[in-house]
Amino acid sequence: MESYLSNRKIVTVVEGSTSDELLISCGVPQGSVLGPLLCLIYINDLPNGLDSTTLLYADDVSLHREGSDIQRDFMIMNEDLAKVEDWSNKWKLDFNIKKCVSMFFTRSNTVTTLPTLKIKYQLIENVTEHKHLGLLFIPNLDLSCHIQSTVSGCSPVADGMKYLSQFLSRQALKLIYNSYILTQINYASVIYCGSTQKVLGPLHTIQYNAALAASGTVGGSSNEKVCIELGWIPLTVKHTNTVEQLVKYSISEIHRLCLFFKILRGRTIIDLPSSFIQHTTYTKEHNLRSQNSNLLPSTKAGLQV
Repeated sequence: MESYLSNRKIVTVVEGSTSDELLISCGVPQGSVLGPLLCLIYINDLPNGLDSTTLLYADDVSLHREGSDIQRDFMIMNEDLAKVEDWSNKWKLDFNIKKCVSMFFTRSNTVTTLPTLKIKYQLIENVTEHKHLGLLFIPNLDLSCHIQSTVSGCSPVADGMKYLSQFLSRQALKLIYNSYILTQINYASVIYCGSTQKVLGPLHTIQYNAALAASGTVGGSSNEKVCIELGWIPLTVKHTNTVEQLVKYSISEIHRLCLFFKILRGRTIIDLPSSFIQHTTYTKEHNLRSQNSNLLPSTKAGLQV
């Protein structure tokens, strides 16, 4: 491991001219398989000793607290930021203060002047809109702003598909949809899919217009039928007898089911309250390889899932 990290050098090449070699005394090789793992090992002890909840994702760090005493919570947060600063100085890993922001989440419309947060004697800017890991947040946690941002990114693509439909094949148009629209719709859908139909409406329109362009279908056709013809999964499904014969689950429902399965299997950091789910033993006519395989979740009401 020492030989892997030691005696690494870097050069810069501009228009065929190569600079002198410069010895690298810190960091990990970028683009390597071990690089991300070594980085995580290096920063893994950052949350130790902090009173605030700390979340690490790659090189992003988030601290958050919840409570009703604003002054006390901000005081504890500043103490934690001081500890983070000490950690930074100790391990010689600086934070980019310009990228550090704070946000106060509340449902109240009347918020008094908030205390300030500081790190390395610099004020941390308090913002009312922030994109974190691709999800757009505002203080009241209304996700309509994120949906509008997604719509703004997808609309030009859907319009372009309509124009290109006279030149490109269905397969090419489907590829454009999967690459530039579906990826944006899928991102964080398990979070925003609980929004009202009015808020989700513009996303429906985006998918519908893209489906019409790819299939060459005249407007007015059922969104579900057009999506089924293309092999697409609708964003949402109106559960009527006719529709359920065509498609049973929507994109958002499939993603929620997948997340719920991961939670049940312990493959996420999300824990379900013990009061929410219990395990019920059942028997089968044949022997099971694992004794744990005979555990099925049941709801609070005792109805088996």
